[in-house]
Amino acid sequence: MVIRYGLISGAVAGGGLLLSMLLFKLKMLSLDYGALFGYTVQLIAFTAIFFGIKKYRDDVNNGSVTFGKALGIGLLIALIAGIIYCITWEIYFQATDQQFIHEYSAMYLEKLKSAGASDAEILAANAEMDMFRDMYRSTVTRFLLTLAEIFPTGLLISLISSAILRRKK
Repeated sequence: MVIRYGLISGAVAGGGLLLSMLLFKLKMLSLDYGALFGYTVQLIAFTAIFFGIKKYRDDVNNGSVTFGKALGIGLLIALIAGIIYCITWEIYFQATDQQFIHEYSAMYLEKLKSAGASDAEILAANAEMDMFRDMYRSTVTRFLLTLAEIFPTGLLISLISSAILRRKK
């Protein structure tokens, strides 16, 4: 059951990630709204946590579940979804010859310039982007950064769902 709901959640999150990258490439999604789009998709994907805990409580455990057990179920679903999300990102990143980081950096610096940032601010931002690009070369670091994008949302939804759905016999 955890695997099923984790796979569903991961498919939605991974699909949303690919959709956002397509919209980003087509310039239909800007940096300003990219995070909003991404977190909206994550919230939709993580509804599977609520339904997974509810399914366990109602169909497996005779209508009861402790907060701790519900949280464990939610976190496992979030972890499976997060791993799928990271694998999806890695496949996309490699398939596009790792161009996203360069495109993102260029768009970010251009946004600063158009907002009237000073030369010093732009130089500092460019140095920060260079450091990020260097750090992003490591597959492990990239995986952990990508997991850090999605897992906190899964943790939050797990906590909320566990509090709502807990029920003692």
